[in-house]
Amino acid sequence: MAEIVTDALVGTTLAAWLVTDPADRRSVIFAWSRSLVEHAVDHDTVYLCDDESAAAVWLHHHLGGSSCVEDREQLDAICGPHVHRFLTLDRLFDLHHPTEPHHHLRFLAARPDMRYLGRGNALLTHHHRLLDASGLPGYFEVNDTLAWDSYAHHGYRPGSPFGDPGGPQFWPMWRAPRLPRAR
Repeated sequence: MAEIVTDALVGTTLAAWLVTDPADRRSVIFAWSRSLVEHAVDHDTVYLCDDESAAAVWLHHHLGGSSCVEDREQLDAICGPHVHRFLTLDRLFDLHHPTEPHHHLRFLAARPDMRYLGRGNALLTHHHRLLDASGLPGYFEVNDTLAWDSYAHHGYRPGSPFGDPGGPQFWPMWRAPRLPRAR
């Protein structure tokens, strides 16, 4: 799963901002992704398509807290000289994160050769059924406005943008649970 996330992230402006040295980028993004995926496998919800073409990582936020706690020492070991950007990203996300209980989509990724084939939509639809049945909202941060239409189809609405000066801009995306349709 971390390979899928890395493949999806490594060519983005976010990855370039997080790890400015192209020689380090893949290995650092992989190690960071792997630590988050491993934590989610143990404590939250992860999905992997049968053909290993796409993955989704959902973190459970209950009563305003996250089940994903990144240890500074672990982050230093993973990110090395790039740790300050990862800490900035964490701070930004923490400052703008909703406090009500919800599930946070940390990663939705498909292998580059498998993008735009509906796998991400299928993973979202599956988890949204669980969220709707539980009455829980969904949340994530996006730094590409081109993706808004796809997420709007799933009921997500963008909030006010935030970011670090000189860094990427993010839009919080919120999806209220949908009520079951009357038959």
